[in-house]
Amino acid sequence: MPDGPPPVRAKAEDPDNLQSFVALAYARKGQRIGMKKKVAVAIAQGPPPDDAVWARIQDLARHDVLLAVPKQMLLAAIPNKGTSRAWSQVLEACLAALRVHPASSELVPMLLSANGGGRVDELLDQAAAFRFDTIPRPGSTKPLSASHTATLRANVTGTVALWMVAVWGVASPTVLRSLHERVWSTESRRASAMTEAWRRVLDVRDPSALGLACDAFVSEANHARRDADAARTSEAAALRRMADLEATITQLKAQLDQERSTNEDLRRAATQASRDAEAALSHARDDYERLRTRVLRRLTREVELLDEGMLAIKREPPKLHVMTDHGDRALSGLREEIKALQREAGQ
Repeated sequence: MPDGPPPVRAKAEDPDNLQSFVALAYARKGQRIGMKKKVAVAIAQGPPPDDAVWARIQDLARHDVLLAVPKQMLLAAIPNKGTSRAWSQVLEACLAALRVHPASSELVPMLLSANGGGRVDELLDQAAAFRFDTIPRPGSTKPLSASHTATLRANVTGTVALWMVAVWGVASPTVLRSLHERVWSTESRRASAMTEAWRRVLDVRDPSALGLACDAFVSEANHARRDADAARTSEAAALRRMADLEATITQLKAQLDQERSTNEDLRRAATQASRDAEAALSHARDDYERLRTRVLRRLTREVELLDEGMLAIKREPPKLHVMTDHGDRALSGLREEIKALQREAGQ
């Protein structure tokens, strides 16, 4: 056994500016890194990176063939989004790395789009459609191996997906669903054999990643099921309401038909009453004309008798007996007419 206490590993100093943070991230070669609160504060309070710093960052990014570092920088900086200057500088460092890599350079304008949140599927389609097997190996003209190609594809699409969530504010289930439809399902179809599928599942170093993805899909499925249940409930309520409305319509139609029938009866009755009134008026006119003619005839006859009686009185000598006779006859006729009128009025 060696003498003395075991050697103590010197603790690395925390980064105190953006360049040292990025250098640490690339030194980790895609492994997890963290960003303490004091590191974010130091980056925010330090001077803004100059052209030399950005040139150094781009030089580091060019050696990251698998583009493994940008997503780790994003993940480290997300808890410190409240420190806006540090957050914005880390975003610029990630964009600088994406700009210099041929697999992601054309994605940067879309990532910077103001309305990018509505283009999740489009951006992931474009990210996954790149010919990753055309990227050469470092220091060689040969293309990347199949495993490195798959890693590069996963890093590019993963960085884009993380940007959507962290920068655009798209809900994680939405991005995960799009990742599954646009990226993961394609990869899973390549491992259709059960043995190969299980090998890939068991090769996952962090099972919690599978758990998180499965939880997201289960949550999405539960949400979809709740939406479906609510839709079925709404449909049932709508069907009941429709049935009630149909019954009401049928009832109102029956009432309308009844009202129409009643109105038709009333119209016919009114027409008949009008005809009856017209006939009664016609009869009344006829009766009036007959009465007028009769009374005029009677009055004319009796007046003629009285005229003759008056002429008889005016003669010399006056013939009173003629006047008396004609007057009695005229009075008798008038009395008969009066009685006739009284009888007719009493009918």
